[in-house]
Amino acid sequence: FLHNNILSKEELDRPGHPAPFLLSAAALDHVRHLTALELWHTLRWYAHNRGYDGNSRWARHEAQDSEDTEKVKNAKEQLNDLGTSTMAHTICHLLQLKPSEINKRISSHLPYKTLNTAYPRPIITNEVSQLLHLHFDKIPNLTPEIIDLILTESSLTPSQRITLQKADIKLPKRYHGGLLFGQLVPRFDNRIISRCPITWAQIYRAQIKKGTSENEAIRLAERDSKVPNKKCLEFRQYRLARILANLKADGQPISKEARQTIFKKAQDQGRLTHKDLDSLIAEFHPNSKTNVHAYFQLHPDSEDALVFDPITHELHKARTSSNAKLFPFWKFLPKSAETDALDLWTQNKPVSLQWIVDKVRGSDHEPDLLEAIEKAFQKSKKNFSDIDDFCHRTTVFPQWPSGRAPYARPQKSHRRNPRRLRLYQTLTSDKSRNRRRQTLRWHPLRKFSPSIRTQSTSPKTPSR
Repeated sequence: FLHNNILSKEELDRPGHPAPFLLSAAALDHVRHLTALELWHTLRWYAHNRGYDGNSRWARHEAQDSEDTEKVKNAKEQLNDLGTSTMAHTICHLLQLKPSEINKRISSHLPYKTLNTAYPRPIITNEVSQLLHLHFDKIPNLTPEIIDLILTESSLTPSQRITLQKADIKLPKRYHGGLLFGQLVPRFDNRIISRCPITWAQIYRAQIKKGTSENEAIRLAERDSKVPNKKCLEFRQYRLARILANLKADGQPISKEARQTIFKKAQDQGRLTHKDLDSLIAEFHPNSKTNVHAYFQLHPDSEDALVFDPITHELHKARTSSNAKLFPFWKFLPKSAETDALDLWTQNKPVSLQWIVDKVRGSDHEPDLLEAIEKAFQKSKKNFSDIDDFCHRTTVFPQWPSGRAPYARPQKSHRRNPRRLRLYQTLTSDKSRNRRRQTLRWHPLRKFSPSIRTQSTSPKTPSR
C-alpha cells in the first residue's frame, strides 16, 4: 500500500478500527464501500485472524490435532446455526451488531473471542477475495496485480518477486503463497538425519584399511550412512519380508509358496489385513494354528505395517471398498483419468471430489455423478457450509509411513549380487527354512548383528 501510494506511512501507523469485522460485513452486504484506510484496518484484522488450515503446507495428511478439530467444528456449527457464510457476518451476529447500522452502533458488551472457534481457511480466503474485488476500482492504485499478490495460493512468480523487491519486501525462496495467507514451508526431514550404525562401521573400516586418515574416514562414514525415509520402496519391502519371516503355522514358518502368494497379494492390493493373512495361510496350511492374531491384533497400529504401497491401496479402495470416501463416485471417472489420479498421489497431492467432477464434466456420466454427490452431501451437510465446500474438502491422500528407516539402503558394492539386494529372494529360496531366515538376517536392509557376523565361517555367503 505504501509503495503504490494507496496510503502514507502516517496513515498506515494509525490505530486500527474498533470493529473491523463490522466494516467487512457492511462492505460485503453492499451497505457502503470502504475507504483505503478502512480497507487497511480490515486487512490487518484478517492478518491476525487468517483461519485454520491445519498447517496444510507441512502437515503429512495425518489426523489433525483434536483441540483444533474441536474449534473448527464449533465454528462450522455457528455458521450452520446462524445461517451465515462469512466470519465477519458470524461475529456481527454473535455481538448483535447490524452491518446496515454501522453508522449508529459499532460496539457490544457480548464476547466472541471466548467461544473456542477457528474458522476454516477457505472461508476466510473467499471472504477477503470478495472484499478486495469489490474495491479494486473504487480505491485509487488498488490494481488486480496487487490483489493477486495479496491472495495468491501458488508460489510467487519471478516477476511478482521483483515487484515485491521494488517495494522493499524480500521473501525467501521457500515462502509459498501471497502476502496475506502465505507461509514458509519448513523442511522437517532435513534437520537431523540418523545414520545406520552398521553401514557407518563398514564404511569407516573400509576407509581405514585404504589408509585414509581417521577424520576423513569419519567424514565419509557420516556422509554415506544416512538412512532414507520410511516411504522408500526398500524399507517397505524389508518390512513386509520381516513380517513373512515371522509368520508361523503350528509353530513352524509358513511355506515358500504361502510367502510368495502373500507377497503378490500385497503388491496387487497395496496393503493386507490380518483376515487376508488368515485366509491365504489357510490355503497352504489348512486346520493349522497361526500366530496372526498375536502378531497383529494386540496393538491397534500393528496392521499399519501391512501397507505395502499406499497409492495402490487408495486406488484399490476407490474401486472396490464401499467404505472408501470416493467409492460412490469413482465408477463415473473415465479409465484414462486414473493415471492422472496416480500421478497426483505420487506427488503426494490430494484427489478431491471436485477433481472428479472436473474430469467427468461434459460426459454422459455427469448427471449421475451430480446426483450421487447430492445424496452424499445430504448425509453429511452438517460438516460443510455448502455442496461446493463438500466437493473441495472431500479429499483422499496416500498415507505414507512417516519418519526415517532404521537402516541404510544397500551400498553400490552390493548391487552386483542380487541375492543380497532383493528381498524376494528370501521368499523364493530353495534352501531350508532355517537358512532362509539366516538369509533375511544378512540382507543389507536388515543389517545383521556383529555377533552373527563373527560366528559366520564364510561372510561372503549371504545364506550364512
